[in-house]
Amino acid sequence: MLVCTVDDDELLFLRTSGTAGADRCAALRLGDVLAEEGWSRAAELEGIGKAKLDALVVPDYWIGTASYALESRKKSVVDAFLTRKLQNDHAAVEGIGDLFCYRFFQGTERQRRLHATFVQEQAAVTLYERLREAGIAPQRVTSPALLWEARLAELPEFTERGAALLHLLERECFQYFFDRGRFLFSRHIALPEAGGGRRDGLSEVVHEATQSLHLYSQKARSEIEAVYVLTGRADAAAAVERLSGRLGGEVFDLGGGDEALGGVAELASLGCLEASVRLLATRRAARSAGLMHRSRLRELEWLPVQRAGMAAGLICALFLAGVQIELRQIDGSLEVDLPGAGERARSGAARGLEELRAAVDGLTRRGDHPRASVLLSDVASALPATMTLRELGVEVEGPGKVTLAGRVAAPHIDSLRTTLDRLLADLHESIPGSAGIGMGDVRVNRPSEGEERGAARRQAFEVELELPIR
Repeated sequence: MLVCTVDDDELLFLRTSGTAGADRCAALRLGDVLAEEGWSRAAELEGIGKAKLDALVVPDYWIGTASYALESRKKSVVDAFLTRKLQNDHAAVEGIGDLFCYRFFQGTERQRRLHATFVQEQAAVTLYERLREAGIAPQRVTSPALLWEARLAELPEFTERGAALLHLLERECFQYFFDRGRFLFSRHIALPEAGGGRRDGLSEVVHEATQSLHLYSQKARSEIEAVYVLTGRADAAAAVERLSGRLGGEVFDLGGGDEALGGVAELASLGCLEASVRLLATRRAARSAGLMHRSRLRELEWLPVQRAGMAAGLICALFLAGVQIELRQIDGSLEVDLPGAGERARSGAARGLEELRAAVDGLTRRGDHPRASVLLSDVASALPATMTLRELGVEVEGPGKVTLAGRVAAPHIDSLRTTLDRLLADLHESIPGSAGIGMGDVRVNRPSEGEERGAARRQAFEVELELPIR
C-alpha cells in the first residue's frame, strides 16, 4: 500500500507491505506543495507511478474533535448540521465541510450525542486538494492518534472508560488521551538525554502527564481510569514500575509478557510516524480509521447504482445479440418458409423481451431492498455503551433478518432490563419494520463462571429481528 506522511516540513511517500517495513518513494517540501502555484506531479513523483494513495497521515493537531447533542440519526440531517456547525465554528478553515466523520454514542446522562472528527487546519484541506489535483487523492486522511484509537479498541474495556496511552522512547514521549474510545487530544514531549548524571526523563513524563490529566478532566468531565504504557527503552520494566507509582489509575504495560494486544510490542521502539505506517500496513481496522472526503463518500454511495446500470446494459447487449442471431437465421430460411420464419422471429423477440423484463424486475426488487451496510450502521449506532458486540448479521434477501449477539455489563437483572429497553427503543426508531419486536423476543443467557469484571457481571444475549423488505 502507498502512504503519504507529514513529517515537520517534509512530505514523504512510502510504499509498505505487512511487517516488511516501508520503502521511500519520494520526499517533497511541504511548503512547496502547499504553495498556490508551481507544483507539478510529473517530475517530483515519478517513482510513484499510477499507484493509489491509500492514506494521508497528518499531525494530530491538524485533527479536531467535538461532541454535540443531536437526536436525529438521519444522514441528511446529520451532514447538514455538522457542515453548518463546523463552518460557523471554524470559519477560517475553507473547505472544512468536506473532511469530517461522525458517530453516535450514549452520553453520561443517557443522552444520545454526536461525536465529530474533522480537520481544523487549513493546511490539511489545501494538501488534500493539491494531491487531488495531481491525480493521487488519498482514500482517507488520518493521524497517529486515530490509528491508535482503532488499535486500542481491541482492548476489552477501552471503549468503556477514560484512557491514556504513553508511547515512551529514549528521547521523546507521545501521549494520547481518549474518552471511552474517542480521541480527545495528544501531546509530544521531548526528553533530555540520559547519562552523565542527568535525569532519565521520567520526571518530565510524569509532570507533563499530570498536566494533561487535568486538561482531560476539564474536557471529558471525568477522570482517567487506565494508563497504557508502550516503551522501547532499555529500562522498560523499571520505567513502567516507576510510572505505576506516580500516575493515577491502573497502569498497563502493553509491551510486557502479558500484553493484551498481540503484536503491539513490535511498535515499542518505533517513532510516531513509523508506528503509524506499521499500523496501517498490518491492521485492517486501522485502514478504515480517519476521515473520507465527501466526494469520495458520494462515489461509494453511487457505486451500487452504477453496478446495477452496468448489469442492465449487459443484459440489453446480450438480448440484442440474441435478436441479431435470430434475424440471421430467419434471413437464411426466408426463401424456403417465409411464414414460419416470421413466426420464429416474433416468438424469439417475445421470449427475449420476457427475459429482459424478468431481469429488470429482479434488478428493481434488489434496488428496493435495504442495503446491508445501511442496516449494519443503524444497528451499530443503536447499541448501548455497556454492550460488547459479538455477532451482527444482516440478510436482505427474502423476508430479511437482522441477527444480533452481544454481551451486556449489568450488576443486576433490573439494570439489564433497562439497558435492553433502551436498545429496543433505539432499534424501533432506526430500523423500519422492527416496531413489533419486544422484550419477549430477546433471549438472555447468564455468563459462565469466571467472567466477572469488578462488581458487574456480563450477561450474554442474542436478538433476532424479522424485517420486512420494502
